[in-house]
Amino acid sequence: MRIIIHSDGASKGNPGRGYALNHITIDNEQPYENIKLLGNNITNNQAEYEAFILSLINVYRIKQKHKPSIINAKVYVDSKLVHGQLIEGWKVNKNKLLVERAKLMFGSINDITQTELKWIPREENKAGIRLEEIF
Repeated sequence: MRIIIHSDGASKGNPGRGYALNHITIDNEQPYENIKLLGNNITNNQAEYEAFILSLINVYRIKQKHKPSIINAKVYVDSKLVHGQLIEGWKVNKNKLLVERAKLMFGSINDITQTELKWIPREENKAGIRLEEIF
């Protein structure tokens, strides 16, 4: 089994009302979305991280439902900040607790299934395109 998640977060205003959205495909089946309202006074960076964390939660839930049949999961983000801080070792100046939470969850998910975080351009991010439609 293979999971592909396009993940994006945004706030209407910065800070403002924040949203996290995942576009999820399992084994080339019909994709579906999972959207979460994050509340008010959320920055874009916080929303991006919360969307990535939502992706990890979705990988875990799918793994629990399908048990050992998950072979790998790929999470695509268009946030260079999220990718840079989690994969490339960029310095974290703000939201240190949120970044540490994401790192811890990413490590925990990798303990149960192979999960990759990949950066893609905004125009290729299905979740980002969908969030633009919502706003």
